Amino acid sequence: MKTNSTAVIQEVREVRFWHRISIKEKALFYEHLANMVDGWVPVIASLYSFLDKNRNIKMEVEIMNLLVFVESWDSFSIAMKKLPNIFDKREVAIIEAGEQSGTMQHS
Repeated sequence: MKTNSTAVIQEVREVRFWHRISIKEKALFYEHLANMVDGWVPVIASLYSFLDKNRNIKMEVEIMNLLVFVESWDSFSIAMKKLPNIFDKREVAIIEAGEQSGTMQHS
């Protein structure tokens, strides 16, 4: 029995690790997004642009998930809320504030 629970715990750890994005990767993502939005590039185009430059498969999968939600008319902050393993509440709140203040485009 102990070995089964150990195997399950190891599997859970592997799944969690798969969904983790490093702080450095997130910083690069936010820097790219900020530069694009400052240049009046729409969020969707900014996400596709990041995909073109990104070489991290984990990050690519999550950006593709964001694109699915944003392209189906969710705001960027709502799309982020749908990926709580990647984006925490503070990150979502910052994006939400940008959307509400009009400093970040919705599409």
